Amino acid sequence: MYSENGQPCAQGAGRIGGKQEGMGLGLCRSSIELETFRIDLAVDAATNTHRTALPDLNKHFEAPPYSQAVEVGGSVELRCHPPLGVPPPTVYWLKNSAPLETDTNLIVSSEGHLLVGQARLEDTANYTCVAENVAAHRLSEAARLVVYVNGGWSAWSAWSECSPSCGHGMKKRSRLCVNPAPLDGGLTCQGPSVQRSDCTSECPGKLHAKSSLKQLPYMGNP
Repeated sequence: MYSENGQPCAQGAGRIGGKQEGMGLGLCRSSIELETFRIDLAVDAATNTHRTALPDLNKHFEAPPYSQAVEVGGSVELRCHPPLGVPPPTVYWLKNSAPLETDTNLIVSSEGHLLVGQARLEDTANYTCVAENVAAHRLSEAARLVVYVNGGWSAWSAWSECSPSCGHGMKKRSRLCVNPAPLDGGLTCQGPSVQRSDCTSECPGKLHAKSSLKQLPYMGNP
């Protein structure tokens, strides 16, 4: 059934496609259901020729996703602009070549982009954008998402004994970049890992002399 603007096309003489016969060409449009997809069929009422828009899907993505790095807890968006197609393709994602299981933290937007709300270590993976319609399906190059951790310092250790153990010396304390340790390209800790400070220790001989002096009885004046 051919129609123009929802109305049956005129047959024979008279108006065809809204124009007087002989004064121009009019087009009637029909929709033909083929299995699970639809073909738009344009019919030139004057020449009885047909133009069809067959299902198709371009080979190349308009803009594929690109690899990114994000700090743990941060947000990131992997954008995917699929190939042009008839009908327009649906978009879904693969994680390490398996269908992505979305959750409240991993969301595919209505435009087909992958949104990561708060990046977790387990979100580090290869992500592939898939565009699919009845004509074909296309896979983008895998985009690597790396969730990194910046290093953090531990608490300072206790001060060491003064060295050397007699007279003026030095004491020190240390800390480690393990709270947390850097991961997957994260920044190492900034600042010194060791602190030093001057110190003084009494020498054993002086301590003995002072102790002996304290033990001598007071003899008074001669």
